[in-house]
Amino acid sequence: MPKDVPKDIPPAFPVETIRKWLALAHRRKDHLVDLYQSGRWRLYYSEAEFICRVREAVREIDRWSATERASATAEASGVGHEDVGHEDVGHEHVGHEREWFASRRDYAA
Repeated sequence: MPKDVPKDIPPAFPVETIRKWLALAHRRKDHLVDLYQSGRWRLYYSEAEFICRVREAVREIDRWSATERASATAEASGVGHEDVGHEDVGHEHVGHEREWFASRRDYAA
């Protein structure tokens, strides 16, 4: 039974629904990247608030990705959605937003 499903996302969603939420999380992150690259983020957010939004977007992608992996594994092994375990997932790239955005500053001009 997979142990990498986050506690705050119910595992009872069908895989198709999880994939839709994951796609939405990616769209949200892409929107934030677009705001950053264009410089428009300054119209809506302080720097601290914008970094917080980016972190939230990355965490959501991590959560839905972990849920998708666990549900797909459970589905392939015949385990019911309600039997999928919960555990926190790592956020290895959270906290590196400044470096990530700094490496893409040439797009913001």
